[in-house]
Amino acid sequence: MHLRRFISLGVVLATWSVTAAELKVPGQFKKNQAAIDAVERPNVVFFLVDDMGWTDLGCYGSDFYETPHVDRLAKEGMKFTDAYAASCVCSPTRVSILTGKYPGRLHITHAIPIQGAERIKEPLPLIEAIYEKNLPLEEYTIAEALKAGGYTTATMGKWHVCWDREFYPKHQG
Repeated sequence: MHLRRFISLGVVLATWSVTAAELKVPGQFKKNQAAIDAVERPNVVFFLVDDMGWTDLGCYGSDFYETPHVDRLAKEGMKFTDAYAASCVCSPTRVSILTGKYPGRLHITHAIPIQGAERIKEPLPLIEAIYEKNLPLEEYTIAEALKAGGYTTATMGKWHVCWDREFYPKHQG
């Protein structure tokens, strides 16, 4: 008999707790939800830097370059210690990182010239190949995946995976 009363009291208290939690101050839920979202979705800052050596940052062992802000980000976040480039030049490597695909599958195997660099001659491949000058818009990028997960995305600096303006970052997530 006592066990039945104890369980009944527990159910009543649990129901009351849930009801009380639902009746809290309206702005409070938004604050709590923001905190929950922050825990479930951590901030992501991804640096892609051309021609950087593996010991050019303090967090990777440099005692020559002072990089305290990047070092702090690495200490408080995630640090990658092994990476392999999909290509020896910029555009194919960036395309690979953005899409997770081999550059050859997207026919982007050379550096895509930047606007205003028409004077730069196209490389002469040993074997004629299909060569794209834009990362196709139908390719799903890491930025689009993050955006679908509720993140706000941005790019700063060199995009270098397209020639035409309609393929700029704002169209790729």
